[in-house]
Amino acid sequence: MISFKSALQEYLAAFDGSNKDFSQIEHLFDALYHEASMCTSKEGKKLTRVQTKMLHAKYLAKGSKATLLHYKRIGLTCADIKFRMVNGEEDTTIHLVVTIFE
Repeated sequence: MISFKSALQEYLAAFDGSNKDFSQIEHLFDALYHEASMCTSKEGKKLTRVQTKMLHAKYLAKGSKATLLHYKRIGLTCADIKFRMVNGEEDTTIHLVVTIFE
């Protein structure tokens, strides 16, 4: 079984700056995001797995390039992750604290 960090790195590597259809990397998304996953922003906005997938599909279609800036396990089942997403429209740093089920 591939580790969460390796799966994350492989997924982010797919965001290499070229325009792609999400179906090309959907299997990598599925390996990272549990069917019951839920993302909550610091403002309290909740995103379902489907909404997260749609957001990622938009980034991929824009030819976004992702760079992992920080990854640290902060407990047995948690990780602190920061990555940069850049495309022709935006340059965003995304900071996540995730619960990992391996």
